[in-house]
Amino acid sequence: MLIKKTMAVLACLWVLNACTNTRNEVTPTKDLPTAAVVVKNGALHFKNQDAFINIITQLNGDNVDLNAWEESINFTNSLRQHQEDEEGLDIPDPVFASILNTEGVYYIGKEVHKVTPKYEYVVKDGNTETLEAIVAGNTSNLRGVKVHEIKYGVAAQSFNARFQGKSTRKKTPYSNATHLSAHLEAWDRTYALYASVGIRIKGRKKKRRKWKDDEMWFAEVTWRAYTEACVPSCTGKALLTGTKSGTNTKSVSKTINYAAGTGAWHVTDYIEGDFRYNDDGYPMVSWSERWD
Repeated sequence: MLIKKTMAVLACLWVLNACTNTRNEVTPTKDLPTAAVVVKNGALHFKNQDAFINIITQLNGDNVDLNAWEESINFTNSLRQHQEDEEGLDIPDPVFASILNTEGVYYIGKEVHKVTPKYEYVVKDGNTETLEAIVAGNTSNLRGVKVHEIKYGVAAQSFNARFQGKSTRKKTPYSNATHLSAHLEAWDRTYALYASVGIRIKGRKKKRRKWKDDEMWFAEVTWRAYTEACVPSCTGKALLTGTKSGTNTKSVSKTINYAAGTGAWHVTDYIEGDFRYNDDGYPMVSWSERWD
């Protein structure tokens, strides 16, 4: 009888512990939607453009856990998880990098989107042969393909936008530790249906004669950006400010402003950043940079 009671108590404790563990599991922040997007053959398929805009808007919300969202839809090969600047496609915006797979591909309805360092190709009929031709670099005389220049974007080409693209300033923090480096970056990028302005610091370390992204002990960025979003009409320029920091992280990245939809882009006069960094037991260093 004593053994039965003991086993019953252990069983109850096991159930209680299981329930507690379930409550403590990481779940998507703010009940982010999953029904409007599915993973097929390692790429995200959005039901339509409205679903894409809705999801990407919610992913840009405060305190959203991108890891949890990707896990909730079983998206295991997002570009955000695998990209390294020197070895492939680099998307500084963490939300957009969560949308792309490691090949820079995502789907909206019947359209297939392929993002490269310079262009975003939109294959209207989702033809896989056309997509394979783009991947192979055969981009001349393609039919049914819309080519979007990422640096300026279709809408911004006719305007005198002062800062466009992505600029990286490479720093060597310590004269006696030349294997360590930091990339200070600002971006204003325009994709086919998404545009964002942001700032980032990335830790870098030379390993076996090659530079790799590397965890920093501490990194912080304080930003000031004078910019406005246009979808396609502009909302009026505003000074946006803030601070973000992290420990034991490969990068601290902040999307300062974004816009989603047809004709989305930004007019950015300048982005300023104050950066702090330390790694591997070396003292804290700081830099101030301005992009205009």
